[in-house]
Amino acid sequence: MSDIYYRADEPKILMDLSDIDLKGADSLERIPDDQYSDHGVNYDEEFQFTEYNLDVVPAVAIEKAAPKVEYKAVKVGPDKPVDKPAPKRSVVPASKPEVLESFIQLSDDIMGTVIGKLSRTISDCVEFPEASTFLSLLGSASAAVAANYAVQYRTGSPISTGLYVIIEQPPATQKSYILGMGMNPYSMAMGDHNKKVKATLNEIVERYNGKTPENVVIPRYGFVVATDATSAAMDKHLAECSEGRFVVASAEQSALISLFPESNSFASTNELILKGYAGEYVAGMRGGRAAFSGIANGTVVLIAQSGTSRRVLSASNGSGMAERFIFMAEPSMLGNRDFEGGFPSTSERQPFETAVRACISKYSDKIIDGDGESLDPESLEQLRASANGYQMIKQARKDMEPRLGELKDSGDMVLLSWLGKFETHVLKIAAVLHVFECLGSGTKVSETIPDKVLLMAMDFIETMSDHMSDLLHDAGESGKDAEEEAVIMTIDGKRFSSRELKQRLKNKKPFKAMGKTGYKAVERRIEKMINEGTLVVRTDGSIGVV
Repeated sequence: MSDIYYRADEPKILMDLSDIDLKGADSLERIPDDQYSDHGVNYDEEFQFTEYNLDVVPAVAIEKAAPKVEYKAVKVGPDKPVDKPAPKRSVVPASKPEVLESFIQLSDDIMGTVIGKLSRTISDCVEFPEASTFLSLLGSASAAVAANYAVQYRTGSPISTGLYVIIEQPPATQKSYILGMGMNPYSMAMGDHNKKVKATLNEIVERYNGKTPENVVIPRYGFVVATDATSAAMDKHLAECSEGRFVVASAEQSALISLFPESNSFASTNELILKGYAGEYVAGMRGGRAAFSGIANGTVVLIAQSGTSRRVLSASNGSGMAERFIFMAEPSMLGNRDFEGGFPSTSERQPFETAVRACISKYSDKIIDGDGESLDPESLEQLRASANGYQMIKQARKDMEPRLGELKDSGDMVLLSWLGKFETHVLKIAAVLHVFECLGSGTKVSETIPDKVLLMAMDFIETMSDHMSDLLHDAGESGKDAEEEAVIMTIDGKRFSSRELKQRLKNKKPFKAMGKTGYKAVERRIEKMINEGTLVVRTDGSIGVV
C-alpha cells in the first residue's frame, strides 16, 4: 500500500503522497503503512481486519437481478390503533445450565422480511438454528445501516442503529459460515469504498502537487471489520481516524476473550464499547498512546461457544454492558444433521446484499463528495416511528411496569436493566428491518418506520426477554437460585451472626447489583431460606446451612 500521511495542522485529513517529492515537507507526520486496508489485511496480532471468503454478487449484477417489490408504509392514524397480534413463539425454560431445551420460534411476520427470509433459507441449508441465524444476520445488517442511518426517540434525540449481539453455539456448527453470510457483503462494500478513497486521494495529490489547500476536503478510509480486537487496540486505531465508527464480528473465542478479559479492569477499559451502543461521546486519555475522543458508533456480532453469555455477564460487573447485548443460546443441531441442504442461491442472497451495498454506497457518497462533516448519529439520515408507533411503545412500557417491579423485588437486576432499554432495543431493530425492506426491494427509504415493522421489533424483544430470563438464571446472575447459592457459598462452614452474614452478602452477586436495595433483598432471602428449612439459626445465634 502507498504511504499515507496527514497534515499536522489538520490531523483528521489523509493524503497519499507516494509519488510526490516530500523534501521540505516538515509539516507532515507519518501514519504507519499498515493502518488502512482496501479489503481488510492483518494489522498485527492484537488488531486484525479480515474479509470472509464467500461469493458475493457484484453490485451491478445485484441491481439488475433484484426483484422490484413495492414496499409501502402502513398508514395508521391515532383513531385507528393497531391491535398487536398474539406472538407466535414458544420458549421452554431451561433445565440444564447454559443450554435451553427448545428452539426459539419467531413470528411469521418477522421471518417474512428480507432478513427473515434469508435467515430461514440459510438455516434450512446449513442446519443451524433459525432464530440464531436471524439474529446473526440482523446484527450484521445493523453494521451497514449504522453507517448511514440513525433512529430517533420520541424526543427527537438520535441513537445509533448498530446492534450488539452474542449467539452461543458449540464447535463444528458452521458458525464462521453463518457470520460470513451476514458480514462478508459489508466487508466487501466497505473495501470498495476504501478503493474509491485511495483513488480520490491520488487525484488530490496530483492536482495540488502534495500541497492541498485548506478548503479542500480530504476523504477518509472507512472502518472495515475487526475480528479480534481489544478495546484498547480499537481505541488507538480510532484515534487515527476521523470518525468513531467500529465493527467487531467474529466466530472465534479469541474475540470474546479480547473484548471481555478476565481481569477486573473491565469497567475502565471498555468505555468505547459502552458508549458505542447508543452513539455517545467518548473523551479518551491514555498514557503512552493515542486515544479516541468523539462520538462512538459501534456494532458487535459474536457467535461463540457455550458459556459466552456467562462470561459477558460476569465481565459486565454492574457496568451496564450486559444490558446492551441481545443474547441467544439455542440448542445445536449436532447429531441430527443430514447435510442435504446445499447453500443459498444468488437470487436468495440478492435482496440482503443489495441493501448492504446501498447503505455503504450512500455512506461512500457522503465521504467522497461531502463537505467533511463528521458522520455522528445527528449527521446521519434520521428515521422515526409514527406518532401512533411511539404511542404503542409507550403503552408496551406501561404494560411492562408491573413486571419491572417484580424483577426489582426478586433481584433480577440485569433483566430489569435490559427491559429498561426496551424502547432503545425496539427502535434499533425496527430501523434495521425497515431499511433492509426498502433497499432490498429497490425502494427509497421513508423517514417513518411503518407500525407493522415496529410491532415485529416489539414482539421480538418480548420473545428475547423470556429467553434472556432463562439465560440469566442459568448463569447464576439473578433470581432465587443465584441468591440462595450466594448465601450458601458465603457461609461455607463458617459461623456468622445474622448481621455479619447480611453485611457480607450485600457486596456479593447478585445482591451487589441491587444497590441500596441489596441489603433488604439479603434479609428477605435469608428469612425465606430459614422458613423453608434450608438455613437454621444455631443456639449461639449464628446461621448455618442444613
